[in-house]
Amino acid sequence: MKRILIDGKNFSNQEEFYTEIDRLLTRNLDWKTGHNLDAFADLLCGGFGFHEYGEKLEIIWSDAEKSKSDLGTKFFETVVEIMNETDYDFSCDLKLVDLRIVPYEEKYKRSVFDFTDHCFQDLGKAFEPNGRHFFYNEIESAFDSFWCLIADSQVIGTVALKKIDDSTVELKALYLSNEFRGYGLGRKLLETAVSSAKEKGYARVVLDSMAKYKDARKLYESFGFTETERYNDNPYADVFMEKNL
Repeated sequence: MKRILIDGKNFSNQEEFYTEIDRLLTRNLDWKTGHNLDAFADLLCGGFGFHEYGEKLEIIWSDAEKSKSDLGTKFFETVVEIMNETDYDFSCDLKLVDLRIVPYEEKYKRSVFDFTDHCFQDLGKAFEPNGRHFFYNEIESAFDSFWCLIADSQVIGTVALKKIDDSTVELKALYLSNEFRGYGLGRKLLETAVSSAKEKGYARVVLDSMAKYKDARKLYESFGFTETERYNDNPYADVFMEKNL
């Protein structure tokens, strides 16, 4: 099973839509795919570099209402019908979701707490907002910046920056719901934080983690983070990384 995110922000007409589908579902082809509905159905079947023939696809379509307007209602509904069709040689699980990365506001506090508690449980640890995680009660003052990834009305991801000094900021609270992993959303959260750090004039982003979180480490390394010396006294961390901006 493979997962893809069709992001309505990445195209504004039918030709751009087909180009985006090519980017998502093909790898290393030395020929161009047809930009029509039959070719689209063939790509969903697999065998073009991204997923095997007949392998199931789990698809999130973000900004679907924008896509419906940009592509035309009839075309959009036909594409969705194809993805939901069971007579083809592919299987798709399609979700139309409004995804947004937004700055934290007090109205998200309860949802952030519930989401963080759930993430911590998955990691085998306790979320202690009345203990060592007390700073979550004052997010706006405890962090330089804090963002929430919202799916419809629910928080499904977070990321934050905490100032260390005038040149260095620390990446914090990068969490993503298991249900939404594999779509590139963790990378979008990371991009949001690093881009903001650069815009604010920081020269370096650092982070601490644990060696057992291998997927997280792969994400950081793919984004240009490299190992560095311990920079704090966090007794739970055994991996320290940095990225120069």
